[in-house]
Amino acid sequence: MAESALEPQSSRRPVQTEWIFSVFFHPKRTFQNIIANEKPVWFLPLLIISITGVLFVITNGWVKQSLGAGGIVELPQYFEYYSPEQQAQFMQALQATTGTTFVYVLPALLSLAKVWVGWLIVGNAIYLVLTALGSGLKSTRVLNIAAWAALPFGLRDLVRILALLITRTPIHSPGISGFAPTQVGAMTIFVTALFSLLDIYLFWHIVLLNVGALSDSKISATRTVPVITITLCIIVALQALISFGIASLASNLSVMQVFI
Repeated sequence: MAESALEPQSSRRPVQTEWIFSVFFHPKRTFQNIIANEKPVWFLPLLIISITGVLFVITNGWVKQSLGAGGIVELPQYFEYYSPEQQAQFMQALQATTGTTFVYVLPALLSLAKVWVGWLIVGNAIYLVLTALGSGLKSTRVLNIAAWAALPFGLRDLVRILALLITRTPIHSPGISGFAPTQVGAMTIFVTALFSLLDIYLFWHIVLLNVGALSDSKISATRTVPVITITLCIIVALQALISFGIASLASNLSVMQVFI
């Protein structure tokens, strides 16, 4: 009897490069193949996202240094909400942080940390949720799903790199942060931080997570989709809260704002 198209062939490697493209165009079939593997197959997508993230940092740093060489100073998000003393401190910190370490190395490390730590947080949170819903998926398979569902973020990096190369201007309003209110205040900073995380690639990520989770026939869509979506919304809100905390402490952490 011929082997099902949804079952991985034993003679093939567990990590399949064709998943990189099929996860976008045939997500259901791809995730069925992914969860059919008992071994970890999360390294390849995380490697891709790590590389695109570092490439974005390099491109962004090059654009920033080009602007600096031309006498143009790029101001950080929320700069207009700083006090005059905080703005002065930032400008002093900016002069001390124009070297390779602050323009390339630290942002690259931060980008890698976001990829790998974010994957662990999302993967384990989804695993706990699915376990509570009665899913039989093991943690390794859920981590595989979380990794492959994150590939839209790699695509986002490529789009941003292309935008930087074309415009030669840093991206000042990522996501939908351009729609944030303009009033001065702590709530405005938080809403701006939250809106900067919201874009089509995040929603795409959430959709792929749900498709991957629903590849397990033991759980229903009516219960799984709302719970997973709410879980991701909570994680994103916490991430925005961290950004809000950093911005609120800008008077003491001005150096961090140069490369965040």
